[in-house]
Amino acid sequence: MSFKIINEDITNLEVDAIVNAANTSLKMGGGVCGAIFKAAGAKKLQEACDKLAPIKTGESIITDGFDLKTKYIIHTAGPIYDPNNPAISKKYLENSYKNSLKLAKENNVNSLAFPLISAGIYGYPYKEAIAVAQDIINRFLSENDMEIYLTIIDINLYNLAKSIWRFYMELTEKFEFDPPDNKIEYSIKHKDIPLQLSDELREAIYYLLWYVPNIKSEQSQHNELLLNPRYDDFIFIELMKKMKLKDEDVLFTDEISDELIKPFLDKICTKCPKIIMTLANGETKTMALLRHIRNAIAHGNFNVIDNILVGFDLQRYEETTEYRGFFKINPSNLLKALRNILFDFNSQKFITKAFQQNGYYIESFQEKYEKSHEFELFAKKNDKKYAIDIKNYDYEKVVDKNFIKELLDQYEELMDGITPLLIINTSYLDEESKEELLDHEVIILDVKNIKKMMAGRDMVSEIERARKIKNSFE
Repeated sequence: MSFKIINEDITNLEVDAIVNAANTSLKMGGGVCGAIFKAAGAKKLQEACDKLAPIKTGESIITDGFDLKTKYIIHTAGPIYDPNNPAISKKYLENSYKNSLKLAKENNVNSLAFPLISAGIYGYPYKEAIAVAQDIINRFLSENDMEIYLTIIDINLYNLAKSIWRFYMELTEKFEFDPPDNKIEYSIKHKDIPLQLSDELREAIYYLLWYVPNIKSEQSQHNELLLNPRYDDFIFIELMKKMKLKDEDVLFTDEISDELIKPFLDKICTKCPKIIMTLANGETKTMALLRHIRNAIAHGNFNVIDNILVGFDLQRYEETTEYRGFFKINPSNLLKALRNILFDFNSQKFITKAFQQNGYYIESFQEKYEKSHEFELFAKKNDKKYAIDIKNYDYEKVVDKNFIKELLDQYEELMDGITPLLIINTSYLDEESKEELLDHEVIILDVKNIKKMMAGRDMVSEIERARKIKNSFE
């Protein structure tokens, strides 16, 4: 029983069956469907499909593989995404996966490859499409034994899919306990009172207790990015890099059993960083990590062993102890992660990620593109180029007209062919300011647009398309 996301051509796979993202008439189409027909032998496959057509949205049928390396082709009609009825679209997409898996099982298929159904010309948002695939395949594999692949050719979409699946599949499968030969005995009790702390650990504790975002401290600032599940995997992966954690070092679990925590209670490997933690309902991984470390330090359930910070977030009862989190990490790397949270997780990183996920080439802005104004980013897609200006200021009131005039004066110094793109909290702009910016062909995005781009919607193209339609009627 396994599941893998692969960046390969589905028509070249040596598996028992592949799934075709078909139309309801089972006619040869474009994209994945067209590629499968051509590789299988279009005439023979079309004749076989004509005998079984039509099918309804969400239904699946099976044919021979013909000239393909696979024995069978399972054809399923995914839904055309309806943004006005997303629940109905989701139900149809779930049925496509369910019915395809059912046919595979009935035909004794041991290995099966899916494309990302409905995510092409049918317009299903990428992230939601991946989530549906994840949910249905997970349920199936919990009761059945089969090798299942999700094949994605587009490298940007492949990377998005891998980042989404990372914490649902790979971490729990890859987690490794400490090697028994490298363990040393330790105690969570402090030998020296007070405990001697390095400057780095002391600074990290200050951040944890008072300054990290979204905690109950007068010194803490609100940071929506750390609370938003849409950004969660990206942020946590960045923190893992700072703390030099690999997949086999991190485990998220519904509960920490005695069997899971026992190997770390008396002996540990101080050269093997580890994190085990539970998540509260609706909690992001980043906020869970901060909560567990803060709780352990605040209640004294930690120690420093060979320059490694070891701690438990736990609740003691009369006869039992409930473990909610465990960590052993290098204080220096923890401090780097905390500084990253406090100072580096600004909009620019997420804007870069959002644009990349929609197929844009993006880089830091260079002086050659303009004369004076300091833009943050330069983006390019096909023949279109954009200068991205990010305004993160905490304005106390709506921005004044002089501010808008200064922006427009600076935008005019851009080279021909580069469109200015302003990212700002639009609540700071009154209608007059918005109209003036739009009249000068400035594209305006806010955080809601960026969230949609993180989900795979190219909001820049949508805005430009809407503007073009509007201008055609004027």
